[in-house]
Amino acid sequence: MIPTDPVVITYTYIKNSSSGDFSRISKSHQDFIENVIKSKYVLHNSSYENREILIEEMQELKDEKFMLKIISTVEREIPKLPWINIVLADDVKMRFNESNAQPTASFNLLDFKNNLMTLQQLREEIENVFGIYQTEYKVTLDGKVLGGVTKDLSGKTVVVRRSEKGKVPAELLNKSYPFSKFSNTVKNGKEVTVYLENPTNQK
Repeated sequence: MIPTDPVVITYTYIKNSSSGDFSRISKSHQDFIENVIKSKYVLHNSSYENREILIEEMQELKDEKFMLKIISTVEREIPKLPWINIVLADDVKMRFNESNAQPTASFNLLDFKNNLMTLQQLREEIENVFGIYQTEYKVTLDGKVLGGVTKDLSGKTVVVRRSEKGKVPAELLNKSYPFSKFSNTVKNGKEVTVYLENPTNQK
């Protein structure tokens, strides 16, 4: 990053103290803070959900906790084709996991014939991507077992878990863009989306 990069810095209260020092300082000294950091400094809101988070860090000030995020102001590109995010709960183990991060992936909801996937095809893709063959699991959306694949599923995040006790960090459930890197391109005169990594951070 360089000073001219188009970014905004947002803050989110995690734990407010009775004194509210951080809130008070952030509001009363906003102009000064923005002059120092050379960027906009605002309370995080939904208008930044489709932007790329460059840096995200929890901070503490006395007995207050808050999240600081450096976010690109450039609107994030989204896939041209229907897509879905997948995340494994902590009770499902990915084979050959190369990182300590929660395993995630993103892929097209269309099969090779350009038709919407069936639920069985979705499960097969999940098993292939994460290597969870011969594993008992459920595919859930908003805590409920997924009954089928529809166009409304595009852009959503589903969780693969063995039981209701399987946990996933809350911040992974509200993504409005793919976990995995992708490229929109044209093939044989048609727009296609190619995922460059799956699972996320693993080629």
